[in-house]
Amino acid sequence: MTSGGETWRKTGARWLKFNAVGAMGVAVQLGTLALLTHIAHWDYLWATAIAVEAALLHNFLWHERYTWADRIRQARTPGEVARRMVGFHAGNGAVSLAGNLLLMAWLSGGLGMPLLAANIVSILLCSLVNFSIGDRLIFRAAHEPDPTTLAGLATAYCLEVPGGAADLRARAFVSHTDEVALREGEKQQRGHRAEGQAHTDARPQQ
Repeated sequence: MTSGGETWRKTGARWLKFNAVGAMGVAVQLGTLALLTHIAHWDYLWATAIAVEAALLHNFLWHERYTWADRIRQARTPGEVARRMVGFHAGNGAVSLAGNLLLMAWLSGGLGMPLLAANIVSILLCSLVNFSIGDRLIFRAAHEPDPTTLAGLATAYCLEVPGGAADLRARAFVSHTDEVALREGEKQQRGHRAEGQAHTDARPQQ
């Protein structure tokens, strides 16, 4: 069981990683915003939307491979990555996009704050919510079984298979493919034992 201190240390280390990725994302967002407003002469709200999306894609890729990589290394199928990307956009994306647009409209449009300064304040406020969403929902540990369910499965396995307790410990290091092969072998062994028992029962009584 993970102690409270260790949990806080892991969360703190992940928060530092999150901020490092976020700092790079800020550079992407501000650079895109400056490019679209000062060079392409876009309206600042449209430019903000595009800049936020560019930062979102950048940050998602880094979070996949860096911030939460230890949790999801066993969940790299295209479907699982796509699910996280959709969730990231629905969670972090909604907060960043809606939050930035509303805060930009208030800070820059309403209060007259300089454009880039208003964008920095918006990013900082939205990042607090984004980390919680990513840590608790989007990048949670993949295939993490409920402890009660795991205990029930372990008990059933140990009762079903002779030497099951030792086998269960060993199987923690066996891949899914090998697990299937092992189960097929167990079925064959049970079949051989059943055939042997049938031959024994079929012998004439002496």
